[in-house]
Amino acid sequence: MTTVFIILSLLFAVLAWRNLKRAVITLTAILPIYLLRIEILGMPSTLLEVFIWIAVLVWIVKGLKEHRWKFRVHGSEFKVLRIPITLLLIAGVISIFVSPELDSALGIFKAYFVEPLLLFVLVVSIFERKDIPKLFLALGSTALVLSLIAIFQRVTGLGIPIPWDTARRITSLYPYPNALGLFLAPILAASPLLLAKAKRDNNLKSKIFWSLTFTLGVIALIYSQTEAAWVAIPATLFLLSLMIKRTRKWSLILTIVAIVLLSLSPARTLLVEKITLQDYSGQVRVNQWSETIDYLEDGNG
Repeated sequence: MTTVFIILSLLFAVLAWRNLKRAVITLTAILPIYLLRIEILGMPSTLLEVFIWIAVLVWIVKGLKEHRWKFRVHGSEFKVLRIPITLLLIAGVISIFVSPELDSALGIFKAYFVEPLLLFVLVVSIFERKDIPKLFLALGSTALVLSLIAIFQRVTGLGIPIPWDTARRITSLYPYPNALGLFLAPILAASPLLLAKAKRDNNLKSKIFWSLTFTLGVIALIYSQTEAAWVAIPATLFLLSLMIKRTRKWSLILTIVAIVLLSLSPARTLLVEKITLQDYSGQVRVNQWSETIDYLEDGNG
């Protein structure tokens, strides 16, 4: 396995040196490779982390060599992100010092804070606005492949990990269903907007692609039974529709109609049970929050 990692890393390094932008697009399309784990000098890592550091190092070397570092995200677009990014970093740093497991805390800080931020800086420095659809296309391609694998699992029952196999809760390449939902939900929430753009541009290939991505992704989410994603996607689309003037009125009307229909349907009991966290999944979350409070009261981060 180590030999395979080295070969893949060398190939990615060559691609990054020849065309860094294409390498980042490729990296975006293969995000699930974080599932491939390895130890480097005794420290746990993943193939995705290795690729991120390769891309960042190539960016640094090329920047020093060619003197062409430039942030392409300007004005309010970048300013809006500064505060949440800063707050996240502060929270992450504080968590390191209050954690009883320093090694684990440093590893999590590296993987969940430092590397995503480095990748963000890399993207905004080398990509122009016209290139952003390519990143979404890469994400959509991955979502489409994951959805097809998940639907295959549902149809055949093959490849579903224990204990999810008994209820046929599909997971695609992931070890559990919620991981699939976490990946698909943001892309599916963006798909209607990208489909609308494809229609506006009269781009038939893009219309077919995003229609398939959204349809198959929704099917995969339904059979993964990832309830949080079921709520997150409509909620996101609703908030986006409120931001667009021409859709605001119809969005409010449809929302009111949906609330009325749900309140009159037999499903309202199940809905109330979910909202009030009375079902099994809700009780698990309540217990997790209670345990978290206990840990914090004991001084553990």
